[in-house]
Amino acid sequence: TSSIGHVSGCHVNPAVTVGMWLMRRIETRRVAPYIVGQVIGAVVGAGVIWVVRRGAADAFRADEVNFATNLWDADHGFYGFWPMVVAEVVLTAILVFVALSATRRDSSPSVVGLQVGVTLAVIHMISIPVDNTSVNPARSLGTALFGGGAALEQLWAFVVFPIIGAGLGAM
Repeated sequence: TSSIGHVSGCHVNPAVTVGMWLMRRIETRRVAPYIVGQVIGAVVGAGVIWVVRRGAADAFRADEVNFATNLWDADHGFYGFWPMVVAEVVLTAILVFVALSATRRDSSPSVVGLQVGVTLAVIHMISIPVDNTSVNPARSLGTALFGGGAALEQLWAFVVFPIIGAGLGAM
């Protein structure tokens, strides 16, 4: 938040952007450009990880299992569909609620990064075993493009359910 907060409020997550929009914290005309930028950033970020990882000594290959993709189903080593739905909706709602609360006009800008960062860390500790943690549709898209397979087939869920969670968090 310290580095780009003054530019965009530091919401690099479409779910947070939707929450901000629902609370009328950003203008409608800014939503699409923010989300496009977030998706581009996620794809570029995943691409950088792919390039760096390709230089590893082991025989790395980006696939649906080992590229931080989001999945559900025991066949992929994760929980089933409904636990994923609950985790993504509830945990995204919590993330958006904290982001909206931490960025109120009367809040202290010096602790926003800590509040959101600790929340996101706890969310990951809870949900990595469930579905590898999305709560950010852009991040899910970026890794799915490189992982392919089931990650692309299941991507819709990691867009839809975090957006539903964003709505609940804004409420």
